[in-house]
Amino acid sequence: AAALDAHGERYLAHVYTAAERAECGQGAGPVSARRLAQRFAVKEATRKVVGVHLAWTDIEVLEESGSRVSVPDERWDLRSSMTVATLAVGERAAAVVIGERR
Repeated sequence: AAALDAHGERYLAHVYTAAERAECGQGAGPVSARRLAQRFAVKEATRKVVGVHLAWTDIEVLEESGSRVSVPDERWDLRSSMTVATLAVGERAAAVVIGERR
């Protein structure tokens, strides 16, 4: 909430994809800081498990049909030495991202 208050749209565009912002209420009223924070926790955990630098917006966390994390294929191709094939998200009290070997 503090980052959102301090930096507004610039912060949202730097960290969240358009689809994430829409799911968190942007355009339909006030953005939910709680829902943004849940996604941020997943993004941060994903960056740690992947082990290479990804932009915040390279990681997308959507609730469309249950929680899922996606990273564009072209970003996966940049990490040829990475052995993670899939990402799974645990419950949101704390974000848990598990990497499975190929």
